[in-house]
Amino acid sequence: MSFFKRIARGVLRRLGYTAHRIRPEEPPPPAYVGVEVFPLAASDLIHRRKGDVFFIQIGAHDGLTYDPMRPFVDEYHIPGILLEPQPKIFNKLVENYRGATNLIFENAALAREDGEISLYTFAEGSGLPEHATQLASFRRDALINNGHAYQGEVVETRVTALTLSTLLKKHNVGRVDILQIDTEGFDFEIIKMIDFSRIKPTIISYENAFLNVSEQQECMHLLASHGYRIATFHIDTVAVLQTNYREGLRAGLGSPRLNDPMGALLNAPQT
Repeated sequence: MSFFKRIARGVLRRLGYTAHRIRPEEPPPPAYVGVEVFPLAASDLIHRRKGDVFFIQIGAHDGLTYDPMRPFVDEYHIPGILLEPQPKIFNKLVENYRGATNLIFENAALAREDGEISLYTFAEGSGLPEHATQLASFRRDALINNGHAYQGEVVETRVTALTLSTLLKKHNVGRVDILQIDTEGFDFEIIKMIDFSRIKPTIISYENAFLNVSEQQECMHLLASHGYRIATFHIDTVAVLQTNYREGLRAGLGSPRLNDPMGALLNAPQT
C-alpha cells in the first residue's frame, strides 16, 4: 500500500469511515443456448450407415405433428415400425404415410403385458387444439397435469397392448438402430423393458417430463451402464451408444471433426 493511501485511510478511520475498493461489475454470462441432439445424432447415424437404419417409434401419433422421425423417413426412406394406440389417430398415421412400402404400422400400445390396457385422452369436442391428442397416457394424472394446462372431459379407452419382446418377435426384428419413445409418462418403463443383450439401439430418444429427479437419474444410470452417452434438451433426453460410434471410426466410416458435436459428445472420456 502506498504512503498516500495509508494516510488517506487513517484520516477516514478517524472520521468514522471505511474505504473499500469498488470493483467494476462483471459482464453477465452469455445466454445458454441448448442444442437439440436428436436430429444431429440421427443424421450422423444415417450417413455413417449409408441409410441402412431400422427404427421403432412408440407413440407415433399422426406421423406429422411435432414428429422427430418424419423428416428422416421422408428424406432417406428408412424402414421401421410405428405404434399408435388411438384408433382414429392411427388411421391418420396410416393415411399420412400412404404409399410408404417400408413401414409397419401397429395400432397398439407398448406395455408390460400383452392384452389390453386403459388409455386416457380428452374427449372429442373439448375445444382443445388438435395436438392435444398427443397427450394420451396410461396415467390419468399425467393427462390432467399436462404441461399445456389443457383441461377437458377425460375418456378412458381400452386399447391393444404388446410387450417389446412380443413386438420384436411378431415382426422378426433382430436389430433396432433408433428407438423413439413418446408415451406421456411411460417412457422409462419402456426403457426398462429393453433386453440389451438382444437389441442395443444406437439412439434412444425419450421424454423426461414426467420423471422426477430420482427417476431421471435412475434412467440415465441404466443407460450409461450399457455404454450410452446422454444429453438432455428441454423435455427430451437422447442417449447415444458410444461403442457404436467408435466401431464406425475403426471401420473407416468417418472421423471426428472440430465442428462435429456428435464426435465431441461421444468421444468424451468416461467419468
